[in-house]
Amino acid sequence: MEVEDMVLENPFRIIPENNMRELLERAIEVLSKEPVIVDLEPKKALVVGDTHGDIESSINALRNPVDIFIFLGDYVDRGEYQIENIAYLLAYKLKYPDRIVLLRGNHETEEMNLFYGFYMEVMLRYRGLFDLFQEVFSKLPFIARMGRILMMHGGIPKGLDDLSSLKEMRVNLSPESPFFQILWNDPSELISGFSSSPRGEGIYLFGEDALEDFLKKNNADVLLRSHEFFPEGFRRMFSGKLISVFSCRFYGGTPAAALLTEKDIIKVTLI
Repeated sequence: MEVEDMVLENPFRIIPENNMRELLERAIEVLSKEPVIVDLEPKKALVVGDTHGDIESSINALRNPVDIFIFLGDYVDRGEYQIENIAYLLAYKLKYPDRIVLLRGNHETEEMNLFYGFYMEVMLRYRGLFDLFQEVFSKLPFIARMGRILMMHGGIPKGLDDLSSLKEMRVNLSPESPFFQILWNDPSELISGFSSSPRGEGIYLFGEDALEDFLKKNNADVLLRSHEFFPEGFRRMFSGKLISVFSCRFYGGTPAAALLTEKDIIKVTLI
């Protein structure tokens, strides 16, 4: 039995270390072929926000009868089934590579994993595989684009007008870099342009005017993103030009929401 079939058959089983190593090494091969911006043909899609170890939400999402799934990052840290969640999603990627896109979130980084639980989870079970998980994370794309819909984990970066220029840049996650900001920035209805974020150095809040300008320059109408918890599981902002979605149920009993898109129509659904 292939390792991806083993994981998909029983997502809650403890995977032997040699099988986990194989899963990660094969995932690196597949993900290495994807660009930082994944351009998709318009299809019926399900867009999933942060899951943070909520494997049941991931399983429920992948049962939806859509053409493609786009996950917006933050698969690990905090939740009960962090390893199982990322393993399940990687197994699905190996089995059906054209049916799922896994974007990078700010928790797919070593710095966050050291402080929010994933490092300890891996060290307790697979002591020698933490660096291999980080290599997998380093291969995840940052943006998906489908028709006039943009998707990313955090938000638009200050100082970058043309997303296509990211394809020519080396991935750099130092503060202020556009890749770092894509993982960390947040929208705010209280400002115009960009403003420093309380999250820390090199992170920004962006207003409606900044988003409108960015969407226009990149031939898009709406931004779908995650990164923030909302009690209702989603939040529409900026007259519907931005929708945040959060798909983890571990935050105060919040419903696990997702976004169903078809022909530029976007609907909220629960998973």
